[in-house]
Amino acid sequence: MHAEVRDRAAATWSAEYWAHKGKVRLYVYRKRAAAPKKGDRSPVLFLVHGSSMSSRSGFDLQVPGRSDYSLMDHFAGLGYDVWTMDHEGYGRSDKTDSNSNVASGADDLAAAMPIVERETGQSTFFFYGGSSGALRAALFAQRHPARVARLVLSAMVYTGEGSPTLAKRREKLEEYRANNRRKIDRAFFHSMFTRDRPGTSEPIVADAMADAELALYDSIPTGTYLDMCAHLPVVDPAKITCPVLIIRGEYDGIAAEPDLLRFYDELPSKDKQFAFISGLAHNSTLGINRHKVRHVIHAFLALPENRSIGGCYGRDRGEAREDGAAAAAGPSLPEREPHPVRAGGRHIVLRAVGAGAGRPRPLRDRRRGAPAPLGARDRRRVRNVPMSPLRLHWVLACCALAAPVPGVAAEAYPAKPVRMIVAVPPGGPADILARLVGPRLTEVLGQTVVIDNRPGANGNIAYEMAAHAVPDGYTFVLVAAGVAINPSLYREVRYDPLRDFAAITLGVAVPNILIVHPSVPAASVPELIALAKSRAGQLTFASAGNGTSGHLALELFKLRAGIDAVHVPYKGGGPALAEVVAGQVQALFSLALAATPQIKAGRVRALAITSGKRSAVAPELPTVAELGFPGFEVIGWFGWLAPARTPRGIVTRLNTEIVKALNAPEVRERLLSQSTEPVGNSPEAFAAFISSEHAKWADVIRRAGIRMD
Repeated sequence: MHAEVRDRAAATWSAEYWAHKGKVRLYVYRKRAAAPKKGDRSPVLFLVHGSSMSSRSGFDLQVPGRSDYSLMDHFAGLGYDVWTMDHEGYGRSDKTDSNSNVASGADDLAAAMPIVERETGQSTFFFYGGSSGALRAALFAQRHPARVARLVLSAMVYTGEGSPTLAKRREKLEEYRANNRRKIDRAFFHSMFTRDRPGTSEPIVADAMADAELALYDSIPTGTYLDMCAHLPVVDPAKITCPVLIIRGEYDGIAAEPDLLRFYDELPSKDKQFAFISGLAHNSTLGINRHKVRHVIHAFLALPENRSIGGCYGRDRGEAREDGAAAAAGPSLPEREPHPVRAGGRHIVLRAVGAGAGRPRPLRDRRRGAPAPLGARDRRRVRNVPMSPLRLHWVLACCALAAPVPGVAAEAYPAKPVRMIVAVPPGGPADILARLVGPRLTEVLGQTVVIDNRPGANGNIAYEMAAHAVPDGYTFVLVAAGVAINPSLYREVRYDPLRDFAAITLGVAVPNILIVHPSVPAASVPELIALAKSRAGQLTFASAGNGTSGHLALELFKLRAGIDAVHVPYKGGGPALAEVVAGQVQALFSLALAATPQIKAGRVRALAITSGKRSAVAPELPTVAELGFPGFEVIGWFGWLAPARTPRGIVTRLNTEIVKALNAPEVRERLLSQSTEPVGNSPEAFAAFISSEHAKWADVIRRAGIRMD
C-alpha cells in the first residue's frame, strides 16, 4: 500500500520579471509560500521546461477540479523559492526567427540568472530540467558550474540510442530542418500523454494544458526536436561537476536506460544518483504517479552533507566554519535527519520508488504564528500631561503637515509593488490580458505589478477582496462581466458594483457568436427562430454554465425572439463547445475566442455575432441586432476597477498607462489574434457601462427566473 505525499501548502505569492537576451525579452516567473522578507535564504529551485510546452503550463498547470498538479505550488509549500522561465519562442517570451535549440536555451538561463540573484541575494541554485529542458539545464551547468548547487535531470536523452520516440521523430527530420516552428493543436497535447503508455495520466490534464498553451500560440520552435534527432550528444557529462540526480520513468519512450547509464558513468561527481521509478511515463510530473517523482527530487535536494572526522568537507553540524561564511555548496537547507534514500555511492539505482521510503519533510515550519503580543514589561507608561495652548497649536500644525495633500499622493505613487487581482486561474483570456498589460505597467510605474490570481465563486472571491481593500492605489482588480451580473444572480454578494469600486477603464470586449451544428437545418438567425417555433421546447442550446455570458445571451434571445428552447449547462466553455461540435447539442452562444477555430475548420456553422455592431473579430458575420432585434448586445468583457475612494489622481494615472498599453501595436495585434477587441475608455465611460450592464442583466435574470443559490 502506497502513502501519497500531498502538498504541504499551496503557494500564495508570485511575481513576474522580464530578462533580456540582447533584444529578446524573456518571461521569468516565481512562486513562494509567502512574500520574501529581508534576509530570507529560502533554497532556490529553478525549473526548466522542455520542447512542447511553456513554463507555466508545464510547472504551474491549473487543472479544473484538481488542486495538486502545480509543481511550483508543491515545492513552494515545502519551503523552496521556485522559479521558471519561458525560453525564446515559447509562452510569453518574444517570438523570433530562432528555432530555440538547446544552446539557445542555456543562453536564456544565463540571461535570467542576474534577476534571480538580485531578488534572492543568492548566486547558487538548484536546477530541475525535464526532457529537452534537462539538456538545457545540463548544458547550463556545464557552462556555468558556479551557478548550480544540485542538478536534477528527468526524462532526458544522451546519445539517443534505443529511443523509440526519437526514432519516430526522425521521420520528420527534414521538416524540422526546413521550419523553425511546427504547428500544434489539441491532439498534439493528448499524444504527449498517451504515446508512451495510456492510463499513466488523466485526460483532463491534456485538456488543461491544451487550453493554456493554445491560448498563447499555435506553433512551437523546432530547435530542440532537431537537436535530439540529429545533433546528439549536445552535453558532455564529464564537464558537469555538481551533484546530479537522473530520473528515468518506467514507460518513458525517450529516455532509454542504457543510454542514461552511460551518461551517469561519465559524471565526475561522487554525489550522484540514478532513479528508475515505476509507473511513470515521459511527462512524469503531470502523471497520476507525480507524487513519486516529487518525493525523489525533494529527497535529493534536501540531502545532508557528508560527515567526516577531522576533515574540512562535511564537518560536524556543530562545528563552525573558520571564516564564518555559509556553506558554498549551494542554497541553505534546515537541519534534518538523513533520508532513507542512500547517496554518494557509485551506482545507486532506485527502482520502483514509492512513498513507503519515507515522507519528505517541509524545509521549514510554516505553522508558526505571528509574533507574540507586546508584553507588559515592554509597554511604556503613558501619563496625562496638561498641554498649553502654544503646545496644542504646535501639535495641530504638525498633524496638518503630516496629513495627505490632494494631488501629492498621485505624484509620489507608487512607492512599493502594486497588486493586480485577477478573478480567474492562469491561462484564460483574462489572465492573458493581465500578463500583457502587467509588465508594461511595471516598466512605466517603476514598481513591480504583481499578478494575484484569485479564482472561484464566478469571480466573487476576487471582487469582494478588491472591494474591501485599502483604497491607496496599491490594489486594483481585473474584472469580468460577472462583477455587474453576479449581484442579481446570487443572494449573498458582499460588494456593490456601483458603490464599492472606482472605475479605471474597460480593457477588452469579447463578443459571442451564435453557432449551430452543421446538421441543424438553419443557415441564418431567422431560419433558426422559425425552426425553434416549429419544434417548441425541442431545440437545445449549450452554455458554459448557469449565469455565464452564453446562458444570459440565450435567455435574452428567447425573450426577444419569443421562442422556447432547452438550456443545457456544462462546467465550462470547452465541454459545451465540444458537445456542439459532436452534435450532442444543437446550438451555442460561444465566446468568439473559442468558436473561431471550430468555425474555420467547418465543424460548426456561424449565424451571427452578438456585439452591438459588426466586429473586427468576424466582420463577415451580421449582428443579431441588425437581423430584427435592435439593441441586442451581449459581450464578454474585462476591465479594471480600484476600491472606492482610491485617490482620483491615482485612478487617472492607472487609466492613462493601461490605455497606452492596450494601444501598443504588439498588444493590439495579440488581442485581435485571440478574437478579442481592445477598448481602453475613460473612467466615466466605464462606470456608465457597468451601470447599464447591471441594469440590463438584472431585468433579464428577473424575467427568466435565474438563480445561482
